[in-house]
Amino acid sequence: MQPELIHIKSEDESTIDSSFISTVRLTNYALQGEYLLKTFVFQNNIYNVDSDITIPFNYAATNRAGILTSGFYTASELASHMQSIMNTESGTSNFTVTLNSKTGKFTWTSAVGEFTLTIGTERIRRLLGFTSTGAKASASLTLTSDMLITMSYPKMSINVKINDSNHIVDNNDFACTFNIPMTVGYGLNEVFQAEDRNKIVIDFGTQPKKNIKVQFLDADDEPVNTQGLFEIVLQKIK
Repeated sequence: MQPELIHIKSEDESTIDSSFISTVRLTNYALQGEYLLKTFVFQNNIYNVDSDITIPFNYAATNRAGILTSGFYTASELASHMQSIMNTESGTSNFTVTLNSKTGKFTWTSAVGEFTLTIGTERIRRLLGFTSTGAKASASLTLTSDMLITMSYPKMSINVKINDSNHIVDNNDFACTFNIPMTVGYGLNEVFQAEDRNKIVIDFGTQPKKNIKVQFLDADDEPVNTQGLFEIVLQKIK
């Protein structure tokens, strides 16, 4: 017989695929029918820079792409990292990337020759502080971002999908099981308590399921790597 409250922990027996979908194998029971989400806890180990983020740029009439190393960066640390990557990819020491302490913006400078950054996605646009995507050409060997750099990611909240159950639609019209406001910093536990006035019911269907799949997504509906640490408390209702 199933307990009234079911505790599912990612650390019990789980795998993570390339889309950062965590699959937890349930060893003591199967999920079947409808369950009320009571609590969801995850550790905020979300990097603000992932390895899938590249900095494409053209220099000396050659297209190049610097792949950022995954990690949690301050803005000044990211500036130093971009400088190192651009110099490595160009085979020179001509590039300098700095963070202006007064304006909070990045400035890219080439000692020799003009260059162009290509901002291909919304996430890269926000990360580097531009107001639009597309080619950003230097002028007089210098390029400066448009906006104040903020390294918080995800900025306000994160979407969670459990077994592809779509319970709500967020402000950007992306469907998910529920949305968690981000209230803690990197390395701390985010605790989401489902409230009675806003019940979240997850239907696992009529066939018993021995696996539960959990995926985190950002404001652009892109998968987020949380390093796979979470705990779910469910209550059987049907």
